[in-house]
Order: sequence, then structure tokens, then C-alpha cells
Amino acid sequence: FNPTAVRMTNATLPVLVRSLKNMIIRPDFIVLSAGFVDVSFNELRTFKHELIKLCKSLEETKLIILSVPLDYTLSGWSIVNKEIDRCNKFLSSLSGKFKSVRVVDLDLVGRDMISSKSVDPYYSRKAR
Repeated sequence: FNPTAVRMTNATLPVLVRSLKNMIIRPDFIVLSAGFVDVSFNELRTFKHELIKLCKSLEETKLIILSVPLDYTLSGWSIVNKEIDRCNKFLSSLSGKFKSVRVVDLDLVGRDMISSKSVDPYYSRKAR
């Protein structure tokens, strides 16, 4: 057993799909996470299409997808949070369609469990 990790911070889904195609040895697991910034700046239709393409291309690789946490700086009825809800419903449906996909539901993450953006070295409000 030889674990390896490749971190592709700020990589878009098409970049990840292309990178996987170029790999000689595929990883055993891929963990995919996105935040509310990704949902608010990206077009979900393109994201869904690319994610389905990724799911179909997996052979022995297991894909673990984290649901998108709400943007707690906005109200629950905001457009961004409604898009997050739509995205999470789509993500939840993937594990039923693809046997190699598992979705980790982050709905239980409360506002008080989110670290401060001022101390998070990976937080960026900039669109990807």
C-alpha cells in the first residue's frame, strides 16, 4: 500500500477530468469538494455536465463528493443558497446512478462550526 496525494487547489472540473485522462496510474480515491463561492460564480449546468462525464470515466477509482455548505453570510432564502440547495440535490442523486460515487452530506455543519475566513489560508472570494 503506497498512498499518494495530489492536491489541485482552485482547479476547475474540466482540468481535473483532463488530468485524469493523462494519468498512467489512476488513483484509488478522488475527493471532490467545492464551496459556496464555486456555486455562486460557476454555471451549474456546465458543472453538472462535467461531473457526469467524470463519473462515467471512472473505472476502479472511487469518487467521494462533499456536498456544498451554505453561505452563512447570506440569508437562507438568498439566490446563492437556493443554487447550493439545487446543486446538493443533484450531487445526492449521483450515488444512486454510479456505484463508484459516494456523497458526504455536510448539511449537519452549522454556522458555528465554520472557521473564520480571516484565518483560513485557502479561502478566496475570487471566482475560479
